[in-house]
Amino acid sequence: MWAIVFFYLLWIRFDQIGIKPFHHDETINYWFVLDMWKSGFYKYDPSNYHGPFLFYIFQWAEGIFPGGINTFRLVTVLFSVMTLIHLFKWFYQRFGLSRVWLLGLLLSPGYLFFSRSAIHETPFVFFSALMMTSFIDFIYFKKQAGFRFFLIGLLGSALLKETFVFNLIGAAIILINKLFLASASEKEFFKASLLKFKFDLVLFFILFWLFFTGFGANAQGFFDFFKAFMPWFKTSVSGGHEKPIYYFLILFFKNEPATIAMLALSIWGLFKAGSEGLVRWVSFWSLFIFTIYSLIPYKTPWCLISIQVPLWISGAVVLVNLSNRYRKWVTFVLLLLSIKQVYFFNDLNFEHPTQKHDYVYVQTHLDAKVFAESLILQVQKNPSLARAKVQWGTAESWPFPSWLNLFVNQKSALAPEFLESDFDLLLVDFDKRLEVEKKLKGHFLKKEFNVRDARQKAVAYFKKGVFTCPFNACEEFLQ
Repeated sequence: MWAIVFFYLLWIRFDQIGIKPFHHDETINYWFVLDMWKSGFYKYDPSNYHGPFLFYIFQWAEGIFPGGINTFRLVTVLFSVMTLIHLFKWFYQRFGLSRVWLLGLLLSPGYLFFSRSAIHETPFVFFSALMMTSFIDFIYFKKQAGFRFFLIGLLGSALLKETFVFNLIGAAIILINKLFLASASEKEFFKASLLKFKFDLVLFFILFWLFFTGFGANAQGFFDFFKAFMPWFKTSVSGGHEKPIYYFLILFFKNEPATIAMLALSIWGLFKAGSEGLVRWVSFWSLFIFTIYSLIPYKTPWCLISIQVPLWISGAVVLVNLSNRYRKWVTFVLLLLSIKQVYFFNDLNFEHPTQKHDYVYVQTHLDAKVFAESLILQVQKNPSLARAKVQWGTAESWPFPSWLNLFVNQKSALAPEFLESDFDLLLVDFDKRLEVEKKLKGHFLKKEFNVRDARQKAVAYFKKGVFTCPFNACEEFLQ
């Protein structure tokens, strides 16, 4: 029965993949991929704070299954499935844990919600999980192959987000402690492993260099990676998304009760007198990551899963080291808390993905989805519309330049300051509409609509006879 539940919860992650509007960050990622199709490579920008790896995967995926951002979402969902399968397989092989313990993560509202967005977090979590489990294999189970997979996890993480340093620092602290207390035979094992995998280390740096330099097309990209940390540190302190230190803890308490149980297990594993080395240090690692993310003022809710999965790894390690009696009770509590998440899981991801919720953050509004999808449909019915003149005259043009990239004559220029004399579609900020309308000449359809939360309404003007109203009704404007 648990096998059926497990694979069902993996399969439904792909269901209704396009139900929520494209997020602001997804459309920016798509813009980078569109640029890659033109230039042939990804030019790493140190102010973007994201590595090149995911953009190449997105491009390769779109080359096989054209579909834009929805194709990219399939990629990130696949990474979430890979993470869950890896954790189940690893804990079953190492400790004999059944699928039941993983139910809370399978039914995590946040883990699924952010997995179904074409952003870097889900692939980053996969490589972070691979990094942690492989490190445990190498350090504590003395499996030499663990070092190779640790390098793969480290490379994948480093090619995705600068926050890989948190995971790496945690691993370095554990390794230093282990080496300090290691016996002569253990030190010999570590030395032999480094010699055995010296080619892997060389390959690590070659691949790192290739991706950051656009496979040799932008040599500066390698040096820009190291430059990125200074602006990244500045942004992390005052980047416009400042939240209190307890922000992630509140998100867990409100939306992820099963993860709170894993957090409690990790704290128990760290402080319990007589804790075995593996239990204590893996608990330290996940709690170290949690603490660092909490201390940084700049916080967005999707970073939650970068904290959540390490807590599930350490919590499960503590779980298997409890006595049989306590393990059964804790597993039962985990099961109840996991079932409690079912409503949030379904409602947030399959029924009301744009409702007011902690996870729905700077999310594009359904009005914008109706606007964009209607225009796409109009172009599909009348391909000549793709040559219509489009001006994004709002202070922030995203998500439309990439979402509606099928318009070949589009530009972003603030209105009314740089209002084009002739256009077929114009979008302006609500507070600029009166100034804009003084300069308009002609017959238009007009509609106010929401673009995303934390942003004022936009007003669209469609030239009469060119476009039909994308909404149920539009106001006519003639001047």
